[in-house]
Amino acid sequence: MRRFAIVFLAALTMATLAVPAGASHSRADRLTAMTQNLYVGTDLFELLVPVPECADFDALGIPCSVIVQGGRALDDVAATNYPERAAKIADLIAVRRPDILGLQEVSRVTVIPADPLGNPVGEPVVTDYLQILLDELAARGLEYQVAASVDNADIFPVPTGVLTPQGPAIQNLVGLLDRDVILARPGVKVHADTAMGARFDSAQLSFPLAGQDVEFTRSYVKVDVTVRGRRYAAVNTHLEVEFGPASGPPLYPAANAIQAAQAGELAKILSVEDDPIVLLGDFNSAPDSNNGLEGVPTPYQILAGSGFSDVWNLRSFGSSPGYTCCQAELLDNPVSDLDERIDQIWLGPGLETRWVFANTVGDRPWHKTPSGLWPSDHAGVIGYLGLKR
Repeated sequence: MRRFAIVFLAALTMATLAVPAGASHSRADRLTAMTQNLYVGTDLFELLVPVPECADFDALGIPCSVIVQGGRALDDVAATNYPERAAKIADLIAVRRPDILGLQEVSRVTVIPADPLGNPVGEPVVTDYLQILLDELAARGLEYQVAASVDNADIFPVPTGVLTPQGPAIQNLVGLLDRDVILARPGVKVHADTAMGARFDSAQLSFPLAGQDVEFTRSYVKVDVTVRGRRYAAVNTHLEVEFGPASGPPLYPAANAIQAAQAGELAKILSVEDDPIVLLGDFNSAPDSNNGLEGVPTPYQILAGSGFSDVWNLRSFGSSPGYTCCQAELLDNPVSDLDERIDQIWLGPGLETRWVFANTVGDRPWHKTPSGLWPSDHAGVIGYLGLKR
C-alpha cells in the first residue's frame, strides 16, 4: 500500500506539471471517479452447462445438471471468500478515496439448508456484499454513502446439491440478487431526489433454470452529485456479456445483440441529460471488441460515437494497456490473466479535461488477499480528473 502511495504521489505531481501554463488549479475542477466489479465468486453461466453424468436423472422436474452445477457454484462462492476480498477492496479504496464509486455485481446471496427433496430445514444465511464492503470502509474511517442503487436479476430459489449414485441430492436452496450501486465519499453532496435506477427496455437475456425461464436483468442507475462545488450526473451500469460466436450454449449469440441494444438505449437516455455526465461501469466491451454482428456496433463504438470520451485515452501520460478482465474463476491464478479492457470511465459530451491520471486497481501481486486471492476477477479503474470549467 505504501509503495502505491509513493508511486501515485509522483504520478499526480507529473500530471499537475503537465497542465498548460495559465490553466486553473481550482479544487472545484477536480474529480476522482472509480469503477469496480465485485464479482459474485463464480461463473453463473455454468449453471446452464450440461453434466454428462446427469443424463439419466431428474428430480422433481428440475434438471439434474442445474442442481449439480448449482452446488459447484456455491462451493466456488465459498472458495473465493468475498468477506476476505472485501477487506482488500476496502484497502484499495481507502488509499485512493474516490469521490464517486460505481460498483457492479453487488450481490446478496441467500442460502437455506434443505433436505434431499428440496424442503427447507434451516434458517437462511444471507451474505450481503454491499453491507460487508460498507462495514469494511467504515472500519477504515470512511463512511461512504449509498447514493443510488438498482436491483437487477433476482433469482430464487435454485436447488443446489450433489450427484449420488441414486441421483441428484438437494442440499440447499440458493437465491441471488444482483445490484448496481453508486457510492459517494463523505463530503460529496448527493441530490437524493434525482436518484433513480431502471432496467433496460431493450431485450434482456433469458434462459431456462430450475424449471422456469429466468431473465437476467440488466439496468442502469443514476444520481446527481456535487463535488467541490460542481454538479455532475453520475451513472453506473453493467451491460450484458459479449460472447464469441463459438462459445457456450446456443442461447449465447443473442447476448451480443442484446448488449448492443442496451448500450444504444443508454446513450439515448443520457443524450437529454443537462448536467455533465460521468459514466462508470462494466460494459463487457473493449475498444477492439468484435461482436460478430454485421452492421451492429459494439457498446464501446456506440458510446464513442455518441460523443462520450474514454478516460483511459485522455491520460496525461502512461502506456499501460489497462486490462481489467478476467482472472481465473477461483481467483487463485498466481500470475494475472487480465487481457481485455472492458471496465471503463467515460465523460459525457462537452466535459473536457485539463489533465487526467488513470490507473487500474487490484491487479498487482501485492493487491492479493492474505490467502492469495485476487480481490475480484476484474481490476478496478480509478481516474483522477482535472476538468475544464
